[in-house]
Amino acid sequence: MRKVLLIFSELTDGDVEWLSRAGERVHLDAGATLVPLGARIETIWFVLDGALSVHTAAGRSLATMGSGEIVGEMSLVDPAPTAVSVKVASDCTLLRISHETVRAKLAEDPAFAGRFYRALCVFLASRLRSTTRRMGYGDEAEDAQDKDELTDDLLDNVHLAGARFDRLTERLGGLGITTVRDLRNADAGTLRREFSVVLERTVMELRGVSCLELEEVAPPKKQIVCSRSFGAYIHTLAELEEAVATYMARAAEKLRRQGSVANGVEVFIRTNPFNERHPQYHQAIVVPLTQATSDTVRLTRAALWGLKRIYRPGFAYQKAGVMLMDLYPAAQTQGVLFETARPARPALMKVLDQANARWGRGTLKLAAEGVAKPWQMKRERMSPAYTTRWQDLPRVR
Repeated sequence: MRKVLLIFSELTDGDVEWLSRAGERVHLDAGATLVPLGARIETIWFVLDGALSVHTAAGRSLATMGSGEIVGEMSLVDPAPTAVSVKVASDCTLLRISHETVRAKLAEDPAFAGRFYRALCVFLASRLRSTTRRMGYGDEAEDAQDKDELTDDLLDNVHLAGARFDRLTERLGGLGITTVRDLRNADAGTLRREFSVVLERTVMELRGVSCLELEEVAPPKKQIVCSRSFGAYIHTLAELEEAVATYMARAAEKLRRQGSVANGVEVFIRTNPFNERHPQYHQAIVVPLTQATSDTVRLTRAALWGLKRIYRPGFAYQKAGVMLMDLYPAAQTQGVLFETARPARPALMKVLDQANARWGRGTLKLAAEGVAKPWQMKRERMSPAYTTRWQDLPRVR
């Protein structure tokens, strides 16, 4: 629990509320593998209940992790393959948040990024000190003091991990606030004193008083990611190439829409980490570009080049994705010093975007994207777009 306190003590209530909304609670049975050896972790896990065990490649148990522990935070900074495996020692409830979601939040919210990175630094420093002491260095008395720092009296007043995510609802219920109407009619000043300025602003917004400025023009994104889980497992390179080319076409369209160019491409593929019957494989590669571009053809060529180098036969792939990196305005594109610059094709890309906007996405596309696409994500139960698509509005007769 000390570790999760180190993270959350640096964050605001608004930050924790965002983590709660962005995360997904999952339950794993004892004996399941959470992190395979040599895997590339793409998720941060908060242990809400139960226990995990950490093992070396030789199978030796290194540590047991209980409620309040965190897994996957280092891979957010260093995506190297894991040197250990993490298994479920007893039935566990965890909150998982993808690195992709966290990175997007960090890029969009600089203030959150500053608090989050500081919390991560404090947490990793604490972990390093604990590891040093376990190796026989440092003051044992100091280690004992750290263990006693979080007393039962202190923890009784602090809902950690999963309890923290339910804390707001529980406290509001104690004040008789159980509906949106109750919240709207509550005293804003009291809620600010008892909770935070974020909740006060929520109350004012419910009363029709604008507290958050409307962002009429969204700022340009610093990274553009497009990834999907497949509707069925993919086993061949040809199918993966279709998926990666399709995702890159979508990412390139977004890139041109905001008037930017990309200086690098990242491609990743992975198997299903929750299916222990299949062998596991996770890999990613970054392909730098000699000349920044927003051309779908060139970006797709770079992505497929990288895919061929990380693809391994014999695996059932469950997800793939692409990321456009090092983005900046197209008007600021630098020339190439040691080779002939490739001419841009803005007219071709403009025709491509206009045709797809007018007659539907995929009207014009690269042959590399394929036709049938049996691997596409299943969307039979996708909710109608009531707020953005006229034809999805229900009709009353």
